[in-house]
Amino acid sequence: MVVTFGATFLGVIASFLLWFGGQWWLKRKRDQRVVKHIAREIREEIAVNIDLLAKFAKGVTIMIEEKNLPFFLPYPMNLSVYHYLTSSGELRLLDVSKQRHILTAGRLSERFNKFIDNTELLLAMLLGKPYFVETSIYRLERLVEQAQDQVKALNEILGKL
Repeated sequence: MVVTFGATFLGVIASFLLWFGGQWWLKRKRDQRVVKHIAREIREEIAVNIDLLAKFAKGVTIMIEEKNLPFFLPYPMNLSVYHYLTSSGELRLLDVSKQRHILTAGRLSERFNKFIDNTELLLAMLLGKPYFVETSIYRLERLVEQAQDQVKALNEILGKL
């Protein structure tokens, strides 16, 4: 009786340990795949944002030179992957340094989008004022400088990822 109980008990314990070890191994493999996909997607998003900023700076510079002052500024930064990572909690799977770089890139992109929105609002408010052209050109030149600085910062972050 004791031998049967002991064998059954060890079998149950062994079964539990095998099940638990298998679940741990499956979760670990899934997390590794997720980390690989996260890294690829965030690099792609940062590269797209760099291209958008370069196009933005070039387009606004041409508009300033032609004195064709825009009210709508195209090329907002993409933040879909950043928002997904922060809301889903999968960002925690990455190293702390990579998390910081991704969060920094996301904050920079959000800040630039807000700067674009504020500039559009300012240009709309200044319409019809006697100092509209000078103020608009000054604000757009600062926006182009910000875009160029943002490209440098995102390139550094992309290199670190």
